[in-house]
Amino acid sequence: MVQQTREVTRSEQYFEEAQRVLPGGVTAAARLHRGTGRPFVAERASGSRVWDVDGREYIDFCMSFGASLLGHGHPDVKAAVEERLARGVLCSFEIKEQGEAARRLVEMVPCAELVRFTTSGTETTWHAIRTARMYTGRDVIVKFEGHFHGYHDFLGYSSWPAPDAAGPADQPATVPESE
Repeated sequence: MVQQTREVTRSEQYFEEAQRVLPGGVTAAARLHRGTGRPFVAERASGSRVWDVDGREYIDFCMSFGASLLGHGHPDVKAAVEERLARGVLCSFEIKEQGEAARRLVEMVPCAELVRFTTSGTETTWHAIRTARMYTGRDVIVKFEGHFHGYHDFLGYSSWPAPDAAGPADQPATVPESE
């Protein structure tokens, strides 16, 4: 019997190489696809489409978890980014657009009196927990098992338990004391 060998895809090759230098072969655990056992390795995107490193085209239903809601390479977004880049990469400074964006958010959201911009969901939930603890004087945080809310000690546990490892309901996990 002749055994056929199949060619290794670029996606599979990338993942094999990445496992040598990245924990689990990915930069974030959520990027390891449960169905395929490896990550989706993107090459490029345009509009509502994304292409993997093997040249296959897909409709992008993820849309960068909302960051690309207008599509990849939307002309207005691209023009705004290019305009800002021409001014320099001003990551560690205040710029007038931050205050303008905050003002507009406060006007649109009646209960928002102040705005804090963050760079990640982890940072956002960390700020929210610290603010709530300071305001209420309480230490208890409720975190739903099987949900991801950030990579900090307060919430970075039991995000993706196997069904047989979840629980038990009568022994909830505890959250570290406030600092």
